[in-house]
Amino acid sequence: MLGTVSRHGRAALIVGLLTTFLLPSLANVLKPRLPQLVMVLLFLVALRIGPSKARGGMSDSRATLAVVLILQLGLPLGVIAVAHIFGVTHPAHHITSHHITARQCKAAIPTHRT
Repeated sequence: MLGTVSRHGRAALIVGLLTTFLLPSLANVLKPRLPQLVMVLLFLVALRIGPSKARGGMSDSRATLAVVLILQLGLPLGVIAVAHIFGVTHPAHHITSHHITARQCKAAIPTHRT
């Protein structure tokens, strides 16, 4: 089963994202367990890759560390700096945490009754 999911990873990602939007109650139940779920997924990926490939990937650790620092530290700090320059003072979680429910979407769509 994991092999099938890994072959269709993009589709699995889309299904997962759609599930969180369509079933927000399920997402709220899983939210406290998110760190454990990520740990399980990383463990499964490590099993799939295997120890020999993992050791081979560690041989270029300086380049990997540079990429991780740029993507995890440099880019977010750059976005914050640009936002600060343009006067965006709201914290990022305020900007990104506005969830639109299906009911709100339906209410926003005008209906024409004849």
